[in-house]
Amino acid sequence: MAEMKSPSKNLIQADPLIIPDVFEGYSLTYFNLPLHYRDDLKSVLIPYGFVQDRIESLASRIFSDIHVNLPEQLICLCVLKGGYRFFADLISKIQQENRLQNIRSLPMSLEFIRLRNHLNNQLEIIGLSDLNRLKNRNLLIIQDIIDTDSTMITLKQELEKFQPKTMHVVSLFTKRQKDQPCVFKPDYCGFEIPDQFVVGYALDYNEYFRDLEHICILKESAFLKYNYHHSNSNISQLRIQRKTLEQLTQERDELEKSFRLAESLENQKRDEEKTKKLQELIRTKDHLQSDVQNEKSLSLELDAEIREWEKKVRSKQTEVGGAHAGVTFNANVRKQERVLENRLDTALKRFNSLLSANGLLRSEIDNLRNERERYENLSEKSEKELRNLRLQLVECIEHSVASYEQRKDANSKAIILQNKAESDKAAAEAEMRELERQISHDRKLRDFMKLKAQERHEDEDLVTYRKRKEAEAAEKRRKEKEEHSVEAYESKFQQIQEISGEHDLQKLVDKFIEVEDKNFALFNYVNELNNQIETLQEEIADIRNEIRHFESQGVALEDRQKRKVEEIERKRHQATILADEYEEKHRATKAILDECRTGIDSIFKKIGCDRTQIDHLLQSHEGVTEDSMLRYLGIIEERTNELLTAQATISAKEQNIPLRERAPNLIGDGPSGPPPNVPIHLPNTEDRRDPDDREGKTEDELKPLTREELKQRAIDHVRNLEKRALQQEQSKYSDLLPTSREKATSGTTRAGIGADPEKTSPTRVR
Repeated sequence: MAEMKSPSKNLIQADPLIIPDVFEGYSLTYFNLPLHYRDDLKSVLIPYGFVQDRIESLASRIFSDIHVNLPEQLICLCVLKGGYRFFADLISKIQQENRLQNIRSLPMSLEFIRLRNHLNNQLEIIGLSDLNRLKNRNLLIIQDIIDTDSTMITLKQELEKFQPKTMHVVSLFTKRQKDQPCVFKPDYCGFEIPDQFVVGYALDYNEYFRDLEHICILKESAFLKYNYHHSNSNISQLRIQRKTLEQLTQERDELEKSFRLAESLENQKRDEEKTKKLQELIRTKDHLQSDVQNEKSLSLELDAEIREWEKKVRSKQTEVGGAHAGVTFNANVRKQERVLENRLDTALKRFNSLLSANGLLRSEIDNLRNERERYENLSEKSEKELRNLRLQLVECIEHSVASYEQRKDANSKAIILQNKAESDKAAAEAEMRELERQISHDRKLRDFMKLKAQERHEDEDLVTYRKRKEAEAAEKRRKEKEEHSVEAYESKFQQIQEISGEHDLQKLVDKFIEVEDKNFALFNYVNELNNQIETLQEEIADIRNEIRHFESQGVALEDRQKRKVEEIERKRHQATILADEYEEKHRATKAILDECRTGIDSIFKKIGCDRTQIDHLLQSHEGVTEDSMLRYLGIIEERTNELLTAQATISAKEQNIPLRERAPNLIGDGPSGPPPNVPIHLPNTEDRRDPDDREGKTEDELKPLTREELKQRAIDHVRNLEKRALQQEQSKYSDLLPTSREKATSGTTRAGIGADPEKTSPTRVR
């Protein structure tokens, strides 16, 4: 079977990609480089990804150009040390081509060599024990970089001594200089770089920088820095070079001595005689060579005449044929008939097998088309159910959020109105109590003043009798002696002095006034305390009523919340059951899809479809997937149409029937287009948590949510809203309690202003 080549791979250039001299490389800030090398590098000339892509293209070109069949192998020679990274990646890419190509492959064997240059321009190859086994073998020499030295030329000349069958050289880099080009041009090359000292990707300077990934330009300061560590090896190398120089000077002296001896007269005469003899010998040699050429030409003419006579003899023999010419002719005809009959029999057998296989394929294709229709119907039904379920879930979430917000607004409005009514009522009651307190205080003050203005009440008869007696006595005294009234006052005053023990009349009056003032102040203080007690008792009763009202309201709120949570849990359970059913349907549909994919792949291989076309179209080698299933079916349909057309053509030729009358009904016109994109409306998964909780959100919460995570997010959202509403209500209740305490405190303060507890007597309260 003839070998096939991919035309796309031949378009890959084997010549190097030329990097101009003006290009100074990329800045180091765009790459992640080792810290210990960052100060020693000037710039990045070629990034690692660019190098890998170029190596892959070189591997594709080598695989398409070099053809080796078993038992032969392509011997890949790696030139160490700098070429091991390029060698490993290139071999890996070629092995990848071996795995992906189904038409042919490239067998390989790997060898490693090292080169050592001596001062006498000799090259020593280290690594291969027996170089003679390279004879009649295919060689691929892999080198990291080729610059202006002639090492590769010498290596190729040394290897050609062992007569290899083919020899190719591949290099990742070739370096040019301004004054001279590269002396050797490899068969395959990746990049042509300017005259810069590059390191990285196993290229080193004094065994450093091999661990770099990118191809970088080295700074001039790094030469001194890393050359210091190898001073001992350089000293030993200088000693060796000094010895070789001494040997070369000795050889030069010997050559000069022999040259002076050769310039003597005797030697010149001998040389002249020898030159004459050589000239004569050359002339005789030329004469003999001309005679030999003449003889050869004569022998060639004779051979040509002999061949012509032999042809004439054979033609005569064929014309005559001899006695057995007819027998041999009949035998040949019968032999040819048997050969043609055998060929016809094999063709008929193959045609019958193709007919049977074609029938099986038609039945399989019909089954697959029916299964595809069933799968599409099931898929559409499941997608519709999934969309409806998601819409229901979104509506439930939105209704729950809207109802919760409405309840929250209604509660807040009711609480605001209740607080306003309570505050208005409390203000009115406080104003009413203040007015009642003032009225009571005025009434008590008026009664006290009346009591002070009047004397102590006695019996009316006794009072009238006493008044009459006193009037009679006064009239008698007035009539008898006016002096008796002064004496009576004096006697009364003496009695008061005896009782009080105070003989000064002015002090006695002042003391009486002071005692009366104290009694009045104590009376006022006791009245204020009574008013405060009444106010506090009224506030305590109001607070108790509010506590009972809030307790009843909290119980009702808890009952409503429990009912809503139970309703949400019931809906969630129903949604979970539906989701499990859809998951089961999805798994069954996926199993059917896997079977369809396996059957399509089997049919694709059996009918001999071209896989390179679909791989190139899809830009992948994954095989049959859910996205590419329709494209594979289209190619199978086209191939089936081709087979049916070919079968119809063969049968039409055999039966001498026109093709249109004999042609079967074909399957279709080609692959259908990609499936339409079905829009899926996902529920709102916005994070409605508190801002404090939202700040601690990690990167894992930014990924797409699963069904369980979405369900948990909705439950957490409802709980957070209920918790927030409960906290707001508690804060409002806590704001109401200090107001009652402040009222009690203000009442106590008003009672204590301007009152002295020691100035009023408690006996005047009632």
